[in-house]
Amino acid sequence: MNSIGWLHDGRMKRAGERVRRVVFLGDSVTAGWEFCGVHAGNCYVSRLRASLRTDELGVTFVSSALAGVDTRYAIKRFDRMVARQRPDLLVVMLGLNDAKPPVERPRIEPDDYRANLECLVRMAAEIGSLTMLVTPTPRFERYEGGKRDIMPPYVAACRAVAWDYHVRCVDVHGAFAQQPTVESLIPDDVHPSPRGHVLIASVLHEPLAEILGVEPALRLSAPVFVA
Repeated sequence: MNSIGWLHDGRMKRAGERVRRVVFLGDSVTAGWEFCGVHAGNCYVSRLRASLRTDELGVTFVSSALAGVDTRYAIKRFDRMVARQRPDLLVVMLGLNDAKPPVERPRIEPDDYRANLECLVRMAAEIGSLTMLVTPTPRFERYEGGKRDIMPPYVAACRAVAWDYHVRCVDVHGAFAQQPTVESLIPDDVHPSPRGHVLIASVLHEPLAEILGVEPALRLSAPVFVA
């Protein structure tokens, strides 16, 4: 992994091309649903719009996300959720509902999650879009005596797809794992709090700044820890 959080350098747009439209494909975390005090105005996508000054750059950020979305649903609805949005860059952060879906759906095993991410990367390439994979935030499962994060197998699968397909990967999960008070950032065991969204945005800021061509002098320093 290099200094800005890529597991791979990945491919850039061809000479003369610029990323003008970024689509964030995700679940309720990306959608900014009103869990744990988060809403559309303070979720990580909104924070990135502000910190990267997308209006000044002439760049559009589109949040294409719904509560309960997993990788299987994203593939099924790819045309509506992604292709019709015409992305130059697709940012994918999925996995929470693969690991522990609503009760009416079966769990998507890590190997199948990996295959689904591979499919999404290929589908994005077919419509001319770059892909950035983002490791999912922790999700805690309670058991007698405590709770555990159930996401590490999915994080490993996400990293493996990035490596195999030479696409960019930002390790948001790793940033959460480094926090001394990680559980306080995910108060309902699933959805990051506003402070958690600050962390997500801070980790994504520099990689997106690079691919959008933001001058280094104008980039913000991203905090490693959230106070």
